[in-house]
Amino acid sequence: VIVADKGAGQLVMLTDADHDGVAEDSKVVDRNLRNVHSVVEYKNDLYVGEETRVDRYEGFKVDGTYAKKTVLAQLPGGGGHVTRTVVIGPDGNLYVSIGSSCNLCEEKDERRASVMVFDLDGQHGRVLARGLRNSVGLAFRGNDLWSVDNGRDLLGDYLPPEEVNIVRDGKHYGWPYCYGDRQTNPEYPTKIDFCHNDTEAPTFLMQAHSAPLGMAFAPDTTLPGLAGKLLISFHGSWNRTVKTGYKVVWVDPAVPGTATTNLISGWLDDSGKVWGRPVGIDFGPDGTLYVADDQAGAIYRLTASSS
Repeated sequence: VIVADKGAGQLVMLTDADHDGVAEDSKVVDRNLRNVHSVVEYKNDLYVGEETRVDRYEGFKVDGTYAKKTVLAQLPGGGGHVTRTVVIGPDGNLYVSIGSSCNLCEEKDERRASVMVFDLDGQHGRVLARGLRNSVGLAFRGNDLWSVDNGRDLLGDYLPPEEVNIVRDGKHYGWPYCYGDRQTNPEYPTKIDFCHNDTEAPTFLMQAHSAPLGMAFAPDTTLPGLAGKLLISFHGSWNRTVKTGYKVVWVDPAVPGTATTNLISGWLDDSGKVWGRPVGIDFGPDGTLYVADDQAGAIYRLTASSS
């Protein structure tokens, strides 16, 4: 398991040599990385998202060594959202989500609050879609790129809903002028027509302030009943009167608009105490689900019971 450890600024490889489900060895692949957040393997190379760039570790080997490190693309940095999520599409292109620099503002840099697309070597970068305030989670389902977007703060406990979007080329998803299903933010009252007519509606709406950060489509080899479902990790609220989130949920991508179903919960106990905050989620080649928790500093694995 290759881990982007944002807090430590490291890329780490965890090895479970005896296949007992617990990593015996931890090796630092690279260090001194700036807000490193995501890593994906593609054709024996690792593609890694730092706050201000995308790196490629070429010829990555099972012992954690690699032939060469190359900086592929420079990205904007600073502001409140510093994670950069990198995925490789079925077209072989590189897709990167870049959050906004603020809670609510008109960005000067068009690359903020967007998803960008690059050639695999980092060339010919362009904005694919706009108005995505902080789409930390990205995943492909067939040829469609899906994202989970974190809504703005300071509209109360129940607004705005978090979103799942299908990211289309050239489309605008509303931020900063709109939230949820094309509702106009009170700070931009003149944008009503723009919100209604020129932005894309979300595919799913979810509980406000849940902070969805990770997403993954379950493969056919996974846990019973989950094949094809979209799994989403909720990092949890920070500005809500009653805490919400702190769990992993699923939705059926074939039935847009339905509510989420809890898969893993309990990081928020009945007294309101939080002891874990899920972030990244991914599936191993055998369908095992891995969940990273940046409060407990742990990675969990979920498999089907043998009984």
